[in-house]
Amino acid sequence: MKIVRTVMILVLVLLSVAALAELKGKDFVEKGELQEFSGNLIKTDEEWSLQTEEATFDLHFGPQEYLQSKEVVLQEDTEINLTGYLYKKNIAVVKFVYYDVNVVLRSDKGDPLWHGTKYAKKHDKHYVDSSKCIGCKLCVSACPTGAISMKDGKAVIDPDKCINCGICINGNGQGFSGCPVKAINKNE
Repeated sequence: MKIVRTVMILVLVLLSVAALAELKGKDFVEKGELQEFSGNLIKTDEEWSLQTEEATFDLHFGPQEYLQSKEVVLQEDTEINLTGYLYKKNIAVVKFVYYDVNVVLRSDKGDPLWHGTKYAKKHDKHYVDSSKCIGCKLCVSACPTGAISMKDGKAVIDPDKCINCGICINGNGQGFSGCPVKAINKNE
């Protein structure tokens, strides 16, 4: 039993190191620079890019369902003007103008506007039911990737850092047995 537990912990540590090496949404905001861009949309597989005169950038809009709630249907080879945080050829889109419609996806500080909405729950691996959260911060220190933080006295999970390990729900077997009020849930 101890060997299985040790192997599981080792796997979680390796997964957390790999997850931290992969930069996503919030990392672009923290390490990037807010800039304005103009170019044409390009779609490769299910990912969107922006082709400008200087380079091609990978775009990070957010959940497709959230874009649809804003009545935005992106089309390839369409000209777009946007503002976003640039980091290593990636742009976390803050706002953009598309067919003369202004669409805002993140606050000026880069916080995704879809977090805490029904669209986040479809996109996120785990989410916090803020009506149950008591702000004890136990999950914050237990999370191996630092995906959980506190906002307005409640736990929030950064889906870009979450590796779906379940420690926040089930515990780590080393003194933390998961959320004491069952405020953290897994999306099915």
